Formats: sequence, C-alpha cells, structure tokens
Amino acid sequence: MRRLLMSLLVLGLGIPIARADDKPAPKPDPASQALESLMKEFTTAQKTFTDRVQAANEAAKKAGKRAEPPRFEDSPGPAFSPRFLALAEQKPDGPVGFQAMIAALNTSGGPDAKAGTWAKAITLLKDHHATKPEIKQLLRPLSMTNDEGAESLIKEVIAKHPDRKVQAQACKALASGKDSIAQLVDQLKQNDALRKNFETARGKDYVAKLVVQAYKGKKEADELKKLLHDKYADVVADLSIGRAAPEIVIQDLEGKEAKLSALKGKVVVLDIWATWCGPCRAMIPHERAMIERLKDKPFALISISADQNKETLKDFLSKEKMPWTHWWNGSQGGVIEDWDVQYFPTIYVIDSKGVIRHKDLRERQLEDAVKNLLDEVDEKKAG
Repeated sequence: MRRLLMSLLVLGLGIPIARADDKPAPKPDPASQALESLMKEFTTAQKTFTDRVQAANEAAKKAGKRAEPPRFEDSPGPAFSPRFLALAEQKPDGPVGFQAMIAALNTSGGPDAKAGTWAKAITLLKDHHATKPEIKQLLRPLSMTNDEGAESLIKEVIAKHPDRKVQAQACKALASGKDSIAQLVDQLKQNDALRKNFETARGKDYVAKLVVQAYKGKKEADELKKLLHDKYADVVADLSIGRAAPEIVIQDLEGKEAKLSALKGKVVVLDIWATWCGPCRAMIPHERAMIERLKDKPFALISISADQNKETLKDFLSKEKMPWTHWWNGSQGGVIEDWDVQYFPTIYVIDSKGVIRHKDLRERQLEDAVKNLLDEVDEKKAG
C-alpha cells in the first residue's frame, strides 16, 4: 500500500529508461544523440535542484525550523518535460521516441500538472506503442496512477496487442491497480491523519474523487479478474494461496538450469529480492538464523535475485554470508513477470506438495509458517 501511496503522491513514474528492444545499441543516430544529450542536461539540473533542497533542509535543521517541502514547480521537470515530448513527437514509432515518452512522463508532474505533457505522452504511447512488446514495462506503473488516459492506454493493450500474454498482463495490472486504490480509500476512511496528509498533498477535491471512483473501480477489478480467469488462464498463472505453484526454470549461480519442481517434498520459501533492496538485506540475519535452526528439516530457502547483472549478486555473496540456494533471474522477465513481482522482497511459502500456502510473511511469522508446514510433513510420515 505504501507503494501505491507514493505512486499517487510523487510527481513522476520513475520508470527506468531502457532500450525498447533490450538489444545492443546500434551506432547512434542524431535523434538518439539528442536524447542522450538532453538526459545528461536534465541529470545535471536535477542534481543541482536536489543539492539546493538538501542545503535548505540542513539550514532549517540548524535553525531549529521545519524546512518547506520542495515544489515541483521549482524542479527541472516543467522545463524539461516539453523538451522530451518534442523529441518523442519527432520519432514516435522507434525506441528513441519510446524512451523520450517515458522521460516526458517522468518529468511531467503527473496527470494533474499544468504543463499537460502527461496527457500528450500517454496519447503518443497509445497511438504508437500499444501493440508493441516494450509497452509491457509501463503497465504496472501506469495502472497505479488513477488516470483515465493511462487506463485507456492499458485497455487498448488488452484489446489490440498481438501477444495474448501481454494482453493478460495488462488485464492483471489494471485489476491490481483498481484493487489497490480501493484498499487505499479504505485506509483513508479509517485513518484521519493519513487522509489529511493526502489531502494536503493532492487536494480535497482529488481525494473526494478518489473515494467515488473506488467503489466503481472495485467492481471493474472483479470483472477484469473474471476475464483473466475465463480468457487468459492458459498464459497467466494463478498465484492465489491454495493453488499449485507454477514451474520455475532458471539459472543458478554457475549458469546451470534449476527447477522449482525438483524441490517437491520440501517446504520451500521463495525470496525474490535484489542486493540494492534495503528491506531485503534487513531480512538476511533472520534468514541465516532460520536456516541454521531448520538445517536438518526438509526445507529449502531459495533466494531469486533481480539484480541486473549476475556478477553484482556474486560479489555481494562473497562479502555477505547467505548459506542457502541462490538463483539469478535478472531485472526483467522470467520470475519477475510470471510471478507478478511488484515490490521487493516478494515472499512465497510453498508446502511439500508444491502448493502456495502463504505470501509476504517476514521474520517470526515466516518461520512459524514454515514450521507448521514441516509439522504437516511429519504428520504425513507418521500416518
């Protein structure tokens, strides 16, 4: 829920800019060189702005005062978003245009900003990329923005994308986004302080509109879930508690093939994480102790790394003792896509029969759940 709250409060999506086809870059053309130059210029301007904000915060702290929060209007965004959009409009169909559209969104200030570049970038994406492979990287972040234009784009993907798996991902993302907004509204109703903070950040009218939309959104989410079940069950795994865990075929640290099915008969914890993730690293001491306590049991802890490079993981493990099984996925596709990973760490607890029994438990709750499932194994043997 914190992720949704931040998505609705922040001024941009923060989507990484990557090549649309993920292939080695060809010799730069003038358009790609222009984008690279503009990105460097923006990065410099953003650092100057961030340094200025930090200095103001430190000065306020020394004076015993509370620093004023930075305003988007004072950031580089309003100046750069139209420039990124102009680049996107020059070559809207190719990877440079796609990257420029993402940059325009990230610097736009969001759907409600005065510049209006958000809506124009969304329209360009809908007109030129809704049926292309690269659009899938935008489905989750856009589904969390509560923006009609973004929703229209996602529905276009559902209706027209040639890859049924991407259609299903769009359907799932939209359902998840609507569910999350409904959950947020429930929290706003129950927590006056949270609601006041949200109203301060986005305005009372926005929050009132959000509350009205939440009921309709929940109903639409249920319809989307039914569509997923009826039309896309063959391409999207059901990761609900009580369902059989889908197969994972992946690389271990030596580059050899590893399979989740090979662990049947053991209680398995899948910890999908990354070395740069603070909450993931915070779990390591307890995981290390849990492994030691359960070392003689039919139990396996599998950490699946979403680090972009395998060497990053190997280097981390050479310095941090993590004596259990490690698989490497990379930052996109594979488990990240198939297991609907939206945050790190994502935890699944799977029983000895290969059935998902728990999700996203931590610390003592995680270990207690594992022990209960191990007791089931013992009871089965005794019976």
